[in-house]
Amino acid sequence: MKHTHLLSQIINQPLLIEPSYAQVMLGALSDRLVIESLINGDKQLSATELKQAADEFEPREHKLYQVNQGVAIIPVVGTLTHKYGHLDPYSGMTGYDGIQRKLAEAINDPDIQGILLDINSPGGSVSGCFDLADLIYQARQYKPIWALVDEQACSAAYALASAANEIILPRTGMVGSIGVLLAHTDQSELLAKEGINVTLIHAGAHKADGNPFEPLPNNVKADLQSEINDIYGLFIETVSRHRQLDTEAIKNTEAKVFTGQAAIDVGLADRVLPAHQVLPTFIQTLNSSTTLRTVMTATHEPASKAEAPINLDVEKQAAVAEERQRIQAILTSDEAKGREATAQQLALNTAMSADEAIMLLKTIPQTTKANTTDFTQVMNNDTHPNIDSEAVPAAEAPKTAIGQMLADFNHVYGDKA
Repeated sequence: MKHTHLLSQIINQPLLIEPSYAQVMLGALSDRLVIESLINGDKQLSATELKQAADEFEPREHKLYQVNQGVAIIPVVGTLTHKYGHLDPYSGMTGYDGIQRKLAEAINDPDIQGILLDINSPGGSVSGCFDLADLIYQARQYKPIWALVDEQACSAAYALASAANEIILPRTGMVGSIGVLLAHTDQSELLAKEGINVTLIHAGAHKADGNPFEPLPNNVKADLQSEINDIYGLFIETVSRHRQLDTEAIKNTEAKVFTGQAAIDVGLADRVLPAHQVLPTFIQTLNSSTTLRTVMTATHEPASKAEAPINLDVEKQAAVAEERQRIQAILTSDEAKGREATAQQLALNTAMSADEAIMLLKTIPQTTKANTTDFTQVMNNDTHPNIDSEAVPAAEAPKTAIGQMLADFNHVYGDKA
């Protein structure tokens, strides 16, 4: 028999396999093993029936990421590299392409309510980094994204983390290193000692720029420095957009690494929590948001005779009133002054209570220039599930950003509650 070895591994051998799947396996191999029938207890299945069982078998859907109560967990570990070709971290490296694939699937997965980037990386390649950071920043419009720093998110890894809605780290977690590094190796003296003379024959004046066989010329060094400066500027602008920080404040970090509370003090992180508490906190936050969203968007359905009828209009008005009170308490607090952009994020894109948000605002340095983001645009954004897409006419908009926010909320929900 052509498949004697395969048959010997299946027949007359103890197997650790679920019985119904054993039928599927034998059905798939029935042609190669020349199986005419299978007797299972008092039931005999023909080869045709076995093949049909194999054809109709549908394996369980395999997700590209670990899922815990509606949260997709995407690991970002080790050295980050471009077009790595591996979906999961491998040999101490993670590919931007693998992260991007998982992110796209999680956004389109109806079972996923939020995404947790589980980061422990010192950084890596420039190529692919900022494109992925842009995608994460765009993706958070559709589903909340949190970054857990366990225990390091530096340089390229911080560029990715900064794109999340929130960055949480333990007391010893490290973030920052917002800078760019290029190393040039000059092997000319070593080669000379070994009696080795390298001659580079090339066409084009800059074809051999930066080669390791000769000292780095001043003009080539200046060109490389200019390239590094451009990448540095892109890094600064990216973090500034994601974290709503002043570019000069980011430059003043001088690529320093910040730990724990110090990272929050300079605006590079949002909360200090033990790593094992971050996922449960995220799940609880998502559940709280879902509960409020369900109450505010539910349509009235007739109650069964065994149940007391629920007045959803009353429930909705109560939820709206509570949400309005929370938003107003955050935005009109003294701590929101000079921190308007952060206050807006906390009020509209998190489920934090007013007291929690105000305590967090106290830890963030004030900016000299107030943020004047158009709240109408924010209110039209799907990231805030409690606000409809209706906008206030520009002619009726109050002069202050906070006044605009409260007016838009009242316009959508009215002053009944």
